[in-house]
Amino acid sequence: MHSNFHHAAPIALRTTLAAAAALIGTLSFAQTSTPPAGTPTAAQPAASASAPVQQQQRIDVRGANSESERRQSTATRIVVNREELLKQGDTSISEALKRVPGVSIGGPPGRGGQIQMRGLGGGMTRIMLNGEPLPRGFDLDSLSPEVVERVEVFRAATAEQSSQAVAGAINIVTRGPVSRDVREYTVGGALEAGRFSPQIGLRLSSPQIATTGIWASVSYSINAQITGNRFYRPVTTNEQGVNTQGATTLSRSTFRQNFEHQDLLNIAPRFQWNMGRGEFLAVEPFLFSQRNLQTNLERASSKLGIPPTFASADSSSNFGFDAMRLNLQYNRPFGDGGKLEANFGVNDNHFRGNFFTAGFDPARTTLLTRQYDIDVKSSGLTSRGKVTIPTVEAHDLSAGWEVGLQRQAETRSRKETSFSPLAPATNLDEDYSARIRQLAAYAQDEWKINKAWSLYSGARWESVVIETLTNGNPALNPSYRNASHVLSPSLQSLYKLGDKGRDQIRVALSRTYRAPNQFQLSPRKFVSTNNSATSADQQGNPNLKPELAWGLDMGYEHYPAGGGIVSANLFVRDIDDVFRNFVSLQPDGRWLRQPINNGKARTVGIETEWKFNLQQFDKEWPKLDVRTNLSVYNSKVNNIPGPNNRLEQQAPALMNLGADYTIPGMPLQIGGNLNVTTGGEVRTANNQTVYSSVRRGLDFYAQMRFDRTTTARIAWANVLHQDSINITNVFDPSFGSSAATTVTPTKPIVRLTYSSRF
Repeated sequence: MHSNFHHAAPIALRTTLAAAAALIGTLSFAQTSTPPAGTPTAAQPAASASAPVQQQQRIDVRGANSESERRQSTATRIVVNREELLKQGDTSISEALKRVPGVSIGGPPGRGGQIQMRGLGGGMTRIMLNGEPLPRGFDLDSLSPEVVERVEVFRAATAEQSSQAVAGAINIVTRGPVSRDVREYTVGGALEAGRFSPQIGLRLSSPQIATTGIWASVSYSINAQITGNRFYRPVTTNEQGVNTQGATTLSRSTFRQNFEHQDLLNIAPRFQWNMGRGEFLAVEPFLFSQRNLQTNLERASSKLGIPPTFASADSSSNFGFDAMRLNLQYNRPFGDGGKLEANFGVNDNHFRGNFFTAGFDPARTTLLTRQYDIDVKSSGLTSRGKVTIPTVEAHDLSAGWEVGLQRQAETRSRKETSFSPLAPATNLDEDYSARIRQLAAYAQDEWKINKAWSLYSGARWESVVIETLTNGNPALNPSYRNASHVLSPSLQSLYKLGDKGRDQIRVALSRTYRAPNQFQLSPRKFVSTNNSATSADQQGNPNLKPELAWGLDMGYEHYPAGGGIVSANLFVRDIDDVFRNFVSLQPDGRWLRQPINNGKARTVGIETEWKFNLQQFDKEWPKLDVRTNLSVYNSKVNNIPGPNNRLEQQAPALMNLGADYTIPGMPLQIGGNLNVTTGGEVRTANNQTVYSSVRRGLDFYAQMRFDRTTTARIAWANVLHQDSINITNVFDPSFGSSAATTVTPTKPIVRLTYSSRF
């Protein structure tokens, strides 16, 4: 590998940390200058000035408030407050969200992964951070619940948000300024398979930077977090081939070991100048930095059939990713109930890394070495806004826009050295550039028809254009242009039954879509180490069209007098031009996997939720909070023969059962949760099936609150530590079938967290 990168990565990280420490230290010093109570300064103006902060950020959502927000909202959404996110001691926001009704996490238990709604993966769920798409390349597992104020889960699309949300949308809201000074630190970590991953967090917040002058009207908050992950993750893959006569022709086992050292840093400040009467200007920088060192050892043994090209392979990678974003937000009320909300942002991202692989024969003689060097730079501009227009009574009419321009330049160099004719070398240099243009406009109205009935209606036009240009070999990596233009109407209704409104009915109709991403479109080919039907090369499809979907949601909610909720939600989605991954044998004898559009699909499901306290049934019972949810899904892809022709990656059912108990007379709360995601076989194409095992996760926690400012948590996660099993089967009338069974063992995880204010 290039030695200069090994030195540059730590230096860049140290420089970033030093700058962050200087900024935090300066503001921490400024915060200590708050005058004693009773000093006749600008305290009273500051208190009034902080009100718009709370209104805009809505950061004081706690307990019943989150339940009330969900209950009063015409849009179908679930609000998860900070207390719920923290109590289980999770170190990543994705792990905390797996207990939300209808939300699941892809990958083995206890390891985080892709967040999915309604069992649908592959980008059907839109994930946002403070109302904006995640920065490109941002690792959501790096975001700790400690820096999150609340999470909003939208089951049906609204015009204000992007309609690229076939399954739904999730908005993660980070902590912002509050009405009092806060200085808080968090230390902790996770122990898995004998490896400790530390985590440190710091939060500073104040309604005033200074007590006099213009700075008395400026509030700020800073959330900073450093994480060091240390992983050891072994995987075993068993391949078996059967010919058309049913005789076994291949029996091979491959054992892979992955050692990973990952360092993460994210800093999210917010500075807000409050001008009075709800007018403010906010500046939100965001910095994310990641450094990874990985070593992979692969050993293959063949009992029957043609041995693989490489009996063993050693690979190592060293890469870094930096993302910087700066947003300006301006809010100004006008007229009688009107308001302008405008946001402008710039971003800059840089990924660079080198990847080295050496392939060996059974005697450990080197056959081939491959060196990949990749450098990707991306920058862009964004603008979004909304104008709320004063209209007739009981109407809340607004219109808005979103504009985005992103440019990306990528350089890839592949240098191979062959030491045997069994493994010929291929060298390739590619320069690749892309431009992504996004444009959207929408209008919406929320109409309070009467005390019991409210109606939301909206329409959104959205356009995504991706253009690429290559300076390399156009035959291997041709230029392309892909455009999506979609008009998405949406209609939602909320009707409250009875005078107290404890029972209510929801109905929503919406148009959504999923546009293909750059990886799915790019015709560049990514080659596998040992090519086979179950370990194929990958290549995008520039002609891929967007998926289009119509969705209907119907729900019933009951809010008991003693608190909690009982709810049931039914939904259906009709999808056109559904994406599928197709595996085929190419003329050069190598297997290739490529996305295609494959007709129509329909998915239906029911999601239920029940939260209650045992004392609601009998005052003599323990004060035990119980929460449970169950979701059941089914789908069918028309162009794929059954059985099991469901949407790829959709889990048939999700279940959570949890309880929390505060020990009387002690500041100690204990609890646990059982999470189950069912699996089974899915026919993903005419010639391919995929099986995934049931994922069961059992977690326990204990939380001790020493006083109002100090809390300690210990969590025992993934107690069952079950193996994750996935089976891919590819069959063809000309050669038979090939199956690969991958077994990923998991380990229990112990997490410790200590937080205190100072």
